[in-house]
Amino acid sequence: MTTEIYTDTYTKTKKEIPNLLFGAEMKLPEFQKLDPLKTLFILPVGSQEVHGRHLTNNSDMISAELMAESSGKLFAKKHEDWNVILFPLLNIGSDQLPLPGSIEISRSVVYKTLVDYGRSLAKWGFKNLVITNGHGGLMHNLALDDACRTCNRKFGMKMISPGTLVFQDYIYGKKFPAMENVMGRKLSPSEKNSLTDMEHAAGWETSIMLARRPDLVAEDYKKYGPTNVEISPFFKKIGQTIDSIGRRTPFIGKLIERGGVTMDEAFRLLKVQYNLYAGQKKQEYSYNGDPSVASAEIGKAWDAGVSNDLSLLYESVYIKGSKNPNQVVSSFSALVILRHDFMVSLAWMLVLGVLAATILIHLK
Repeated sequence: MTTEIYTDTYTKTKKEIPNLLFGAEMKLPEFQKLDPLKTLFILPVGSQEVHGRHLTNNSDMISAELMAESSGKLFAKKHEDWNVILFPLLNIGSDQLPLPGSIEISRSVVYKTLVDYGRSLAKWGFKNLVITNGHGGLMHNLALDDACRTCNRKFGMKMISPGTLVFQDYIYGKKFPAMENVMGRKLSPSEKNSLTDMEHAAGWETSIMLARRPDLVAEDYKKYGPTNVEISPFFKKIGQTIDSIGRRTPFIGKLIERGGVTMDEAFRLLKVQYNLYAGQKKQEYSYNGDPSVASAEIGKAWDAGVSNDLSLLYESVYIKGSKNPNQVVSSFSALVILRHDFMVSLAWMLVLGVLAATILIHLK
């Protein structure tokens, strides 16, 4: 968290929830008293990235901090025999919007940094680490998922990165009923339609900022309307055909299901990605979706819903043991060929293939 927010939250929380602690404020004796098996560390990870013309570049940082703080409080209150340690924000991220103000960190550096976090904790017997991530970039999320899998395998940890996994259900509209229950009203068709477009600095993130830091939202945010990115009927039909065939095919069907969207929608999202990244050369894209529907009310309902969903995930992994930590990954991990473990396995297969070929040639 930023220093002011971090210290302020620490002061207010110390008496209210004594088992919710702040790593940067702790001293050595406090760490030495912790039970490694009943200590949960939460690390918010957020990037510095351009978010439209109406939001500040720390939007991803703030959402990551909010997820860490709110879910940590819920878990700590429910499990008083556990200690929850909130780490300060790690400002790092890949796949930044290529505009002045965004700070791009390579995927390999993000991966290695998170592995080092895990290694540092595991060295002293701590095994439980949650990453709350505020950035939706493909390579960024793969780096976080890869780091979790590596730490779980090499250090025997239970390290998860559930932020994108949980957030995507809101972006896809699956959590609208739960939000309406919190809000005490129905979302309008316009709100639903606008909130289910691929999110970047639009209805969701603007709402989160209006709820958490309204002082950082430009007063004219409502003038930024929907981006309305669509694909042609031809590509839509191709996507639907591939989706229909793919879902009936072993293995491929599971990958499509894990991805969370239909193939025609996946094609549209690829076009959105093109506009936001490669398309910058033709036109300046700084957001996708519809910021004009945003409200603090939606942001607060999102906070309540996401923090509850995250807390329940923590329980399933750390308390009940009903969910394997390696299952708690972003939908991007369905792209197996892009994963670190796949590339490592492929490299070893090539090495072994070359070795086998060399031996055969020598024997001949």
